[in-house]
Amino acid sequence: MTGQSVKFITRQTAREQSLSVSPARDRVRAKHSMMAAFRSGPTRQERAARTSVILVRTLGPLLCLLSFIAGCKVGPNLRPYHDPLGPWHAFHEADFSMQEDDQQQWWLNFDDAHLHRLIHQVAHENLSLQEAAERIQEARARVGIARSGKFPQLTHQTSVTRIDISDNGNPAGISGFPFPPFDLWSTGFNVAWEVDLFGRVQRITEAACADLRATAEARNALQVSLVGDAAALYVGLRVLDERIEQALENIAIQEQTLAITQGRFAAGAISALDVAQAEAQLNTTRASVPTLQRERELILNRLSILRGEQPRGLLDIADHSGTIPEVSEPIIVGIPHDLVRRRPDVRAAEQQVVAAAARIGVATAELYPSLSLTGVFALDSKNASNLFESESFNMRVGPALRWNILSFGRIWSGIEAAESAYRQAQLRYRQTVLEAVGEVEDAMVSLHHNREIANHLAEAVASARTGVELATKQYEAGAIPFQAVLESQRQLTQITDAWIVARGNIAISAIRLYKALGGGWHSPSARSVTSPSQPL
Repeated sequence: MTGQSVKFITRQTAREQSLSVSPARDRVRAKHSMMAAFRSGPTRQERAARTSVILVRTLGPLLCLLSFIAGCKVGPNLRPYHDPLGPWHAFHEADFSMQEDDQQQWWLNFDDAHLHRLIHQVAHENLSLQEAAERIQEARARVGIARSGKFPQLTHQTSVTRIDISDNGNPAGISGFPFPPFDLWSTGFNVAWEVDLFGRVQRITEAACADLRATAEARNALQVSLVGDAAALYVGLRVLDERIEQALENIAIQEQTLAITQGRFAAGAISALDVAQAEAQLNTTRASVPTLQRERELILNRLSILRGEQPRGLLDIADHSGTIPEVSEPIIVGIPHDLVRRRPDVRAAEQQVVAAAARIGVATAELYPSLSLTGVFALDSKNASNLFESESFNMRVGPALRWNILSFGRIWSGIEAAESAYRQAQLRYRQTVLEAVGEVEDAMVSLHHNREIANHLAEAVASARTGVELATKQYEAGAIPFQAVLESQRQLTQITDAWIVARGNIAISAIRLYKALGGGWHSPSARSVTSPSQPL
């Protein structure tokens, strides 16, 4: 082999060795060539400015168009209706009046200070009413949740991620060009806004507002019921007081009769039978007092619970000085149509119809496309020191369209279900109106006839007292047997007790009439509770 040949082979071998032992140098050169090619293009600031111009030119007209379209609402604008209401069937001019008046604080008509204080305490301290007020707060918060769907949602996110990409998963696409492990620091905001093209969010808000008003009216209806129950229990308490007082008076009369029979028996004018019968009559009347006192204590316990406190006797109203409340003036009942705006349970049923109608629109909106605008504005960097530099900024902004093209009848079934729910709510509303009218009619009938019953019993009491006096005098004179005296006293006791109960029934019938008319609440109107600043 010649020297020239040896020199050639030596140079060739050195080149092969250089290629085989320096692959890192080639990778570095390839990386530098890629970075040079990238840097030869526009800078980061230029690309960001160009992107901003594109966004303004494309999204500006689109947002104007979407703002115009977003005023549309799908679904029917249905409102509740009820059957025509005629005049009152049980109306009597001597007992009732149709003039316009506010009967919210109807208990003032009874002119009873104990009753006024009790109603005030129940309206402010009852725990069930406080729970109902909290349900209003919950419903108001749900309205806020529904309303939030009208506005963009902004979310902040900050993260630090350790990334180690495998050689086989190299995103550069260059064999033998691995990415070394590195830390990725990221912070930014995600923005999402559902454009309410067909009023779905607005219908959801309408339903939530109607639910809030229905909840507020339900609270008012509960107050009407509790105030009426407290007043009826108070009347029952005063009825028992008078029954106990009357029983004590009868006991005194029967003790005098027993003394007369014992005197005549000692004189030998009568047999021991009259004495035994007088004693039996007296002890029977005495036994009725503990029975009445037991019922009285039970009423006091129930009133304590209504006032939101532990049963303890209610010393402020437990005295026996009170009388049965009376209403002397005619009660103002208005016309049947007034119940629709006066009774809170009818108003609550009305708002439930409104909510059900709005949910038809929510279900119908699923037939149409849903458009959302999303955006990501972030700062990404491998080093925390330069995270907030302009070169770290990146963003992704664009619309997203969702349309249920094929749902296999799911959407139409949802619409049918919503329509059926609306019809059910409408039927409940009509039924509520009819029941409200029926309760007023029943209360008017009861009040009218209870007054007649009490008037007749008052005359019977006067006659019975006269009969007892005459029977006692004739018995002392020996003109009649003792059985006639016992019967007259027994009759007086029964008639007097029935008369007291009848007077109480008049007051209770009046309370039920006020309750049926929707009186007994004076909280803020449920139609204004949708305002977040409206106090309860």
